[in-house]
Amino acid sequence: MRRTKFSTELWNLDDPPVLVWIGLGLAIPALAYGVRELLDPWLENRQPYTPAFAAIALAGWVGGWRTGMVTAVTCHLWANYYFVAPRGRFVMNEQELVSALSYYLIAGVILYLSHRATSANRKLLSALKQLREVDSRRAHFLAVLGHEVRNPLAAMHAAIDLARQGGSAQRVQQGFEVLDRQLNQVSRLMDDLLDIARIDEGKLSLQQVSVPVDVLLREVTQAATVFTAPRHQKILLETGERPGQVRVDPVRMNQVFNNILHNASKFSLDGGTISVTVASSGGWCRVSVRDWGAGIPAQRVQDIFEPFIQVDRANARDDGLGLGLSIVKKLVLLHGGQIHAHSEGEGRGTEVTVMLPLDEA
Repeated sequence: MRRTKFSTELWNLDDPPVLVWIGLGLAIPALAYGVRELLDPWLENRQPYTPAFAAIALAGWVGGWRTGMVTAVTCHLWANYYFVAPRGRFVMNEQELVSALSYYLIAGVILYLSHRATSANRKLLSALKQLREVDSRRAHFLAVLGHEVRNPLAAMHAAIDLARQGGSAQRVQQGFEVLDRQLNQVSRLMDDLLDIARIDEGKLSLQQVSVPVDVLLREVTQAATVFTAPRHQKILLETGERPGQVRVDPVRMNQVFNNILHNASKFSLDGGTISVTVASSGGWCRVSVRDWGAGIPAQRVQDIFEPFIQVDRANARDDGLGLGLSIVKKLVLLHGGQIHAHSEGEGRGTEVTVMLPLDEA
């Protein structure tokens, strides 16, 4: 792997520096015909092009096709001048011309195969890297899943023990409330896992109807008070005069914006404000959810939509599984929409924008 890393990462094989590929194109033939010179007492005029073919293959693998071409020409000149009789003269009669054409045909085939092998090697390395990343994400996901499920289970066991011990009706009622709350949390985790599996398998069906955007968002923002009110956070909704209508699955789109708002709340300070603005133009409805919370490092902004990835940010109250925004993106794409995030950096808030096609029928 080190050898491949040297050849692919020291420079770009598709566009190496000029001095590099010319230098290699001269150095590799020098090495090959240095060896040929040592064997000359035994080979004499025989096998003048054998080192050339080995040199061309090596040059094409290490330095790309341009290095291979320089090597092919250099080797041809050296072989004809030093190792083909009469030595010391570059003869290009009819026989030598046919020989040269055969040589360059074989050299071209070697370079083509070398290029294909190098490209396949790079693709294989890229695929292996992606597999390692996926495996790492899944391992992290399973660890987080175990943690997220274990906590509710521990709380449910405690509630059951409390009920078994008896006591006042109030204590029993408190135990049932704990059970209900923790069961709901586990159910949400399972729903997320099932949703992402259905979407990836193409088994999630949408029940789309035409819905006014302002009505949809009012319902979502009112429902969001469940998690914003305890933290004294405010949601400012600005829909404009004519926000328009979108053709969506109301349940799934409610899930989309509820998840975005929940993340905005989770990474904002107590007493903070979250703004939701709507603008319609050019056949699209643009919904932006903006918070002034923890923000995201610029190089990690797009990672928030990847499954099994969590970006460490301040003020987070609940880590979760890292699937919520991945499901959001998939649902938006299923509706023919677009989604992207923007942040000016840590501590400067985040804006998530959802673009949905307007229903203008």
